Amino acid sequence: MAEHAFDKEDRLRPVLEDMLRFRLDKVDMTEDTLAHVEPPFGGQRIHGIPTGLFVAGFLANVAMLPIDSIVSRRIEEERSIAHFRFVDDHTILAYDFEELCKWIELYQTLLDQHDTGAKVNNDKYDPDTLGVWMRERETMASQQNSPSRIMSRRPTGKRDVALRDTKMDGANPIKLLTKTLGQVSVIAATNPDILDDEDLEKRLKLLEWLLLADIPEREIRPDTRAAFAAGKIAALAPTLIQEEDGLIDAARSLASLKGRTPKAGEATDDEIDVHACDVREMTIQVDKLLLAQRRHQWRHLEHCFELLLQAFREYPGKSRLFFRLHQYCQRTGYKGLSGIAKWINEMRDRGHSVWADYYAGLSLQMLAVDILLAARALSAVDTLRSDREAALHHLDDVASMDTAAFFFCPSVM
Repeated sequence: MAEHAFDKEDRLRPVLEDMLRFRLDKVDMTEDTLAHVEPPFGGQRIHGIPTGLFVAGFLANVAMLPIDSIVSRRIEEERSIAHFRFVDDHTILAYDFEELCKWIELYQTLLDQHDTGAKVNNDKYDPDTLGVWMRERETMASQQNSPSRIMSRRPTGKRDVALRDTKMDGANPIKLLTKTLGQVSVIAATNPDILDDEDLEKRLKLLEWLLLADIPEREIRPDTRAAFAAGKIAALAPTLIQEEDGLIDAARSLASLKGRTPKAGEATDDEIDVHACDVREMTIQVDKLLLAQRRHQWRHLEHCFELLLQAFREYPGKSRLFFRLHQYCQRTGYKGLSGIAKWINEMRDRGHSVWADYYAGLSLQMLAVDILLAARALSAVDTLRSDREAALHHLDDVASMDTAAFFFCPSVM
C-alpha cells in the first residue's frame, strides 16, 4: 500500500500495519522444525505475511478492489469474457483464443498501472502451453515493437498447441471440474433421507462418475477421490433398493386373505376350496413379484459392488477402499466375499504375498465385527425387514466363503 494513502495520524494506519506484520514465536522450536517451516524464515526478517491466513486473503481482496471495478465495467460493456477471481487464482473464459490472450495482457497492464505489486505468474498457467505462448507474445512484441494483435497472426506451433489445449469441450468439461467437484461435495453432504427417488438416482450417477472419471490430479488426488466416492456409494446403495411395483399391495392382500380363512364347520366345502384357490393364486402373484424384486436388487447391488471392487483394484494401497467393500457387503447383504477372496488369491498367484496376507488378516478382523453387527440386527425387535434380510444374507455369505483364501500362506509363516 502506498505510503501516502494514509496520514500518520489516521486511526486506520496502525490497524493496517498490525495486519501486515507477521511474527513467529520460535520459543521451544527445534532447528529441524524451523527448517521445514513455510515460508522459510532462516532467522531473517520476513516481509509480508504467509498466504492462507484469513487476513492475507482479506488484504489481497482489498488491494484488488480498484482493478476489480475496472474489470467488472469492461465485462459489462463487452460481454464476451468471463473472469472469475478467488484471491490470487483466476479463471478466464472467452469465445475466441485471441480475445483471451488480449484480455490477459490487458489485466497485466492494469496490475502495472495500479502498482499493486501483483504480477501474472507465467509458471502458473493452466494449461502450461498457454503460459509458453503468452511469454512468446511478450518476447515477439518487444522485439518487433509491434501491436500484439498484428504479431499474433504469424504462424507458430506454440500458438497452435496453446489454442488446442485451452479449448473447452462442453460434452466432457474435464477442465471445468473444480466447480463440479464443489457441487459433488455439497450433494454428498446432503442427508439421503430427504431426497426423493429421482434425486437419489442422480446422486448415485454423479458419485459413479466421480469414482471412474479420469480427473486431473491437480483437481483432487485419485485415491482420495475414489475413497470418497466409494464411501458414499456404499452408504447410498441400500436406500436405492425399491420394492417392485405392486409388491406391497399384493403382499397386504395375501395377508388379508389368509386372515379371512373360513373355519371348518362354519363354511361349505366349496367356500373353503374357493378361498384356498384364491390364496394359491395370490401367493403365485406375490412370488413372481418377489422374484422380480430380487433380480432387480441383485443387479443393482452387483453393479455397485463391481464399482467399489474396480476402484480398489486401481488403488490397492488405499485400505479404506477395502474397508468399503466389507462395509458394503455387511450393509446390503450382497454376497461379495467370493470376489474379495478371488482378489486375494490373484495377489498370491502374482507373487504379492505381502499384499494378500495383509488384506486376508484385515478381512478376518472386519468380519469378526460384521458378524456381531449382523447378529445384533437379527435379535433387535425394531430391525427393518430389509436390514434383517441383509444380515441373514451376509451371515450366509460368511458361512459359505472360501476360508482357505483368508489363511496366511504357509511359506511365509
